[in-house]
Amino acid sequence: YYNRAIHVPHVERLEDGGVANLKAAWPKFEAALQHKRMASIDDALSQPLLQKITDYLLEATVWYTSHHAGSCLKAQLRDGLHAEILLQVAAEILLQLPQALASFRLLDIIAYKYDADWPGSIKDGVQALP
Repeated sequence: YYNRAIHVPHVERLEDGGVANLKAAWPKFEAALQHKRMASIDDALSQPLLQKITDYLLEATVWYTSHHAGSCLKAQLRDGLHAEILLQVAAEILLQLPQALASFRLLDIIAYKYDADWPGSIKDGVQALP
């Protein structure tokens, strides 16, 4: 059972595009992303989505890479981090940002899980936009 996902819970997709928070400033975010190639957005994802993802990540056994003596764990798409709801998030973000993300494809999904008392940071960040 070493180095494979033993338990990957099934998580239903959210109906009616319930991923994005439509009250968030998506057009402003997309304009900034296109102009500066870097931007931030508050409250982009819906609360029901965040709860489903939190529950999934707490239950799934997809954490393979350990950093800093186990204080930080990393999971990737190839590790079993392929819940349908995560793929729905990627698809719906693409719908919200059609011009800024038109030339990009999903290559990986990465999640980190930290010890609650760990004050460190991850040094192997992923570049989202070239």
